[in-house]
Amino acid sequence: MARQLQGFYRVTRGLVVDANLHTNPERIEKLMTLFKPLRQAWQQVEHDIANHKVSVPAREPRAIQTAVEPERPVIAVGADSDATSSGWSA
Repeated sequence: MARQLQGFYRVTRGLVVDANLHTNPERIEKLMTLFKPLRQAWQQVEHDIANHKVSVPAREPRAIQTAVEPERPVIAVGADSDATSSGWSA
């Protein structure tokens, strides 16, 4: 399930960026169509847990792996090519 959600979010993240860049009602509607069933599923899970229809097993916390972006180099802007001497960095 986690891998499926990861794939879903990976794909939809690009669609969200695209919708922000190119404001278009059809693109927003497409995103709403994709996210609505997921939202409804999470709401149902929350409802079922609150009403004790399902139980949540107690588990030991696990470390969550996250992607670490490589450090980006500082690029000098303007005539002064030494960014550290100007005190400016990106």
